[in-house]
Amino acid sequence: MIHNDAVIPSGSGSMNSQHGAQLQPLLLPDLKETGKELGRGAYGVVTEVIVSGTTCAAKKLHDTIVQDHNLKKFSDEVLLHSQQRHPNIVQLIGVYYPPRSQLPMLVMEYLPLSLTQCLEREELPLQMKYSILLDVAKGLCYLHGKRPPIVHRDLTANNVLLTSSYSAKISDLGVSRLADTFKKDHLTTAPGNAMVMPPEALEDNPVYDHKLDVFSYGCLILHVLTGQLPKPTDQSVQEPDRVKCLKKEPEWNKRSSYTKKIPKENELLPFAKQCLHDDPTGRPEMIEFLQFIQQIISKFPKMKNRSVLEKELNDAIQEKEEAEKKLDEEKKVAERIIRELREENAANKRENEDLKNEKEQMTTDLKTLSSRVTGLQNVLSLKEKKFNDSTQPLVKYPQLSALDLLPARLAKMDRAQLQPLLLPDLKETGKELGRGAYGVATEVIVSETTCAAKKLHDAIVQVHTLKKFGDEVLLHSEQRHPNIVQLIGVYYPPHSQLPMLVMEYLPLSLTQCLKEKELPLQMKYSILLDVAKGLCYLHGKRPKAIVHRDLTANNVLLTSSYSAKISDLGVSRLVDTFKKNHLTTVPGNAMVMPPEALKDNPVYDHKLDVFSYGCLILHILTGQFPQPTNQFVPEPGRVKSFIEVSEWDRRLSYIEDIPKENELLPLARDCLDDAPTGRPEMIESYQFVKQVLSEYPKIKDRLVVEKELKDAIQEKEEMEEKLVLAERSIHKLKEENAATKIENEDLKNEKEQMTAD
Repeated sequence: MIHNDAVIPSGSGSMNSQHGAQLQPLLLPDLKETGKELGRGAYGVVTEVIVSGTTCAAKKLHDTIVQDHNLKKFSDEVLLHSQQRHPNIVQLIGVYYPPRSQLPMLVMEYLPLSLTQCLEREELPLQMKYSILLDVAKGLCYLHGKRPPIVHRDLTANNVLLTSSYSAKISDLGVSRLADTFKKDHLTTAPGNAMVMPPEALEDNPVYDHKLDVFSYGCLILHVLTGQLPKPTDQSVQEPDRVKCLKKEPEWNKRSSYTKKIPKENELLPFAKQCLHDDPTGRPEMIEFLQFIQQIISKFPKMKNRSVLEKELNDAIQEKEEAEKKLDEEKKVAERIIRELREENAANKRENEDLKNEKEQMTTDLKTLSSRVTGLQNVLSLKEKKFNDSTQPLVKYPQLSALDLLPARLAKMDRAQLQPLLLPDLKETGKELGRGAYGVATEVIVSETTCAAKKLHDAIVQVHTLKKFGDEVLLHSEQRHPNIVQLIGVYYPPHSQLPMLVMEYLPLSLTQCLKEKELPLQMKYSILLDVAKGLCYLHGKRPKAIVHRDLTANNVLLTSSYSAKISDLGVSRLVDTFKKNHLTTVPGNAMVMPPEALKDNPVYDHKLDVFSYGCLILHILTGQFPQPTNQFVPEPGRVKSFIEVSEWDRRLSYIEDIPKENELLPLARDCLDDAPTGRPEMIESYQFVKQVLSEYPKIKDRLVVEKELKDAIQEKEEMEEKLVLAERSIHKLKEENAATKIENEDLKNEKEQMTAD
């Protein structure tokens, strides 16, 4: 592990003098480099690092190009990135200076899959393609809505990263620049990939604005729909009937070889054409496309979350296995019936042949007799008439009806401090999401993205309340981690002095999830691992650690892929790492508090969260909130004498519901130790849960789950079809046997009649 004193080196060039104070809140105290390279850019290399047990991506400059202007570019990127807070923009974690190095590293959340890799690897469902384009549009709306707006300048599929649930995030703001809303900027630095640049960006001394990104977005639409980067053809073509006269080809026509591959009825094709307009004023605003694609996606059925998909897959696999078992049983029965029917059919046919031979012989005998009768006519002339009169006509035998033997079908603050965080506007939907001690949380729309906003109750507006709210904002703004709910910004409604704290919106809490469904054990462990990562980050802050103080399932929110994020840092406080703090404020939920936090004038440290984490383990494993029993119980054999019960024993009624062989039970017991010194550090808990989880098979990708579900349903349908075919074979053989039996009966009757004759 590399350790850092979290102070910018004194000899780091112009960046330190100009930006050192601004970068100080972003500095990371330590990280671990794995040595794995993730990619390379114009100014540096991206490598894999571990921060507080969480895998992240770190960008660092090439040693060969260390100059003041490159360090300044890097610093500008850090400061610009640190101010962008949106669910569809890759989150900045912080900045790190390796020991004995003047080169800073920019640390970001790690998303291993780019949209380019995804498009090359597999064919995505159309609805998922539209959903990815919607996410990118949300991110661009946010950037363009900043004042002044931000132009990304290099929007390609390489710079769109995907989460495990295929949500999209825009990455690499390294070439982004601020641009005035009301006038274009004269930017001398060339933008990104020329293949997705509009005409105005490719001129000498280019002049462009945010409509550059709209053009690139049109190229991204074509890339997503066709699976290929839409490279333009030559810029000029020969004008018909005019020698040596060339005319400029429109950008849309330059990519006609790609647009022809898209069905003409595709809803996004007209909009892509508008985005690729040669004139910037002819291109739409991103907000227009966002509303357009939201309308299109609303016509599709709602995408199922991972839990539903996995349940359907498990049900389908179970049904398939039952169908296989049933098919095997029915196959044996069918084979036996078919074998018996074929044997019976063969016997009937042999009998049929014998009867036909006998019939032929009898016909011959009848002819002989007829000849003899004719020869005797003269002798028996007197009796012939009598004989003829007594001869009866041949009996016409009735046809027998076959029985229907077909079997039945088988069964299926301060404004100056908050300035970088201020949001220019938002839309309140009026929907209440929850209430807390100091305010109410409501649903709001920021740049067409649904967010959650916390605002104070009007009735309790006092100076100390506003200060608490301001402390929460400033504390939350400095926390950057994939497993902590992201702060979007602060908003002051018109004619109001009461700020609103705006955060990313995750509609499902762990409490709701545990009430509504039984999660697979592996998913429970994965959620606990995510929470452990977030706590490791908070406890690892330097020079002061952060104690959450209210860690319960209510304050753990889940994404659509069931990744967990810690929320509600409202009661969190900074705590000195090396000594406990005397905090007079009572912490959060008393049911998950250790003994030291429930005393008068409580003295506690970060081990309080470890205790709450132990309670969370019990809650997740049992599905019930582990409320403790009485702390004191009567001492056996002694009147009016009581003994104190350990925190573990106070929750025995819940622990008894967990199988004794459960791997996390020993960890939960350690976390619930009465003495803080007896509890493990969160990094130890994280490593323990990670080791347990490593013994399980890797959780499948969403597309893999969907494909397996589709294959299982298809196999089940094929098995049912085989059963139907077997039924038809049996039915046909029974019909043949019935027909043969009828024919044999007719032949027998004819034989009897002939014998009689």
